[in-house]
Amino acid sequence: MEKTQNERTVLFVTKATPEDNEFTEWLAPRLEAAGYQVFADILNLEGGERWRKTLTRTLQDRAVKQLLICAGDGLHKNGVQEEIGIAADVSRTTGDEKFTIPLRVRSFRKVFGMGELQYLNFEDSYADGLADLLETLEKQNVPKLNEPLIQPQWEQHRRRNEIRLENRAETLTSNWVAIENAPDEIAYVAPTGPCDRDKLKRRANSFAFPTYPHLSGFITFASPLEMAEHFEGFGPIKTIATSRLSSFMEKGWSELDIKSREAKNILVALFRQAWERRLSSIGFQEYGWASGLGHHAAPAQIRINERVAWGPKEGKRRSVLRNVAKGRVWSYGVSAIPNLYPFPHFRLKARVLFSDIKENAKGDEDRQGSIIDDKESQHRHRRSDCKGWRNKSWHGRMMAFLELVAGGDSYISLPIGAGGNLVLNVMPIQMISPVTTPIVHDDEDAEETDPSTLAGDFDPEDGDTSDEEEAQK
Repeated sequence: MEKTQNERTVLFVTKATPEDNEFTEWLAPRLEAAGYQVFADILNLEGGERWRKTLTRTLQDRAVKQLLICAGDGLHKNGVQEEIGIAADVSRTTGDEKFTIPLRVRSFRKVFGMGELQYLNFEDSYADGLADLLETLEKQNVPKLNEPLIQPQWEQHRRRNEIRLENRAETLTSNWVAIENAPDEIAYVAPTGPCDRDKLKRRANSFAFPTYPHLSGFITFASPLEMAEHFEGFGPIKTIATSRLSSFMEKGWSELDIKSREAKNILVALFRQAWERRLSSIGFQEYGWASGLGHHAAPAQIRINERVAWGPKEGKRRSVLRNVAKGRVWSYGVSAIPNLYPFPHFRLKARVLFSDIKENAKGDEDRQGSIIDDKESQHRHRRSDCKGWRNKSWHGRMMAFLELVAGGDSYISLPIGAGGNLVLNVMPIQMISPVTTPIVHDDEDAEETDPSTLAGDFDPEDGDTSDEEEAQK
């Protein structure tokens, strides 16, 4: 059953080309501010949606008017022709001879059947055109909402479109660090006699090297000699079998009934253990997030407001990993997620941990008190206190964190047993984008001149030292 004119509430915008987006972004929120509902494909079509069906149904069943943007040769486009045809059908079935309202944005070529329609002129003045359109809608009794509702996505879309692409390559730094080297072999190690498997697994949790329980023993890179002292009381432990690491990764281990996919999961677990145990052993502060363990710069490693140098010797940069903001101590850290595709690497997820400030802390005494032990509170603080951090700030903290882990070396070595290490490149993987944007970058020293980089919202006691003042300390 055909909907009556009063049941239709949507102003349907028909446009031809992306060049019409700017005008649509200008017009739509102003119509919404006047109380009207607006549908335009640039905003109302979600990713993966069957856009042609959505456009057709909206125009056929919900539209009270079609606002037809007229510019250049746009009316001759196939998609516009289809929407004009659908609108003509709606006009006939609803009895609304003025269903389509042409809006002249630029000079345009008319199409058959549209010549008799009177357009509203936006070419000379957007403001005058809008005034005429609002008057027309009012006269034709187009329904409004009781309370105007402007979709915030219009402004977001407009801002995105303000950034133009340039056909110029740009080097981008990822949050991936490559695994440069690993032992050639992996082993299956197990006690030679009967033992309590559950106790064996619990004992493995405090072992210096990563292990993965399998059958009555472990998949590991550690040797029986390294395990002997830690697993004392479980009887002699021997290497039952070994496998080339490359073969284990690609094919699994048929003798142990380990398929390829399970083998990859085992390696991910071992690599994660190697990272976490290494960072804990050198003093980073652990915190269990919902999606995994994070490690944060700790008071014993670095002072509040201390800047960590990173980057090449020429042009060193500095970033802060611990500071005070809004009456709380924050500490930057990461969770590291191993991945084997498309090549072995760790993906670093940034974390910011908030703690209370110690009462009666004086002078150089570290002011970090108890960790705020509430996940939702931690999330709120991060959204509030870190909202002023720019991409460069996050990048600088990640680089400074990796420098702290590496201790000044070019590589990060994670001990995994038998004298071997998992070796990571301290420099994250870079890639080349074929295009860039003409974004005006801030002063290259902006991160360094505001140690807290909280957009000025930091404890005034932290101070704000310049590079020259830093050099004089």
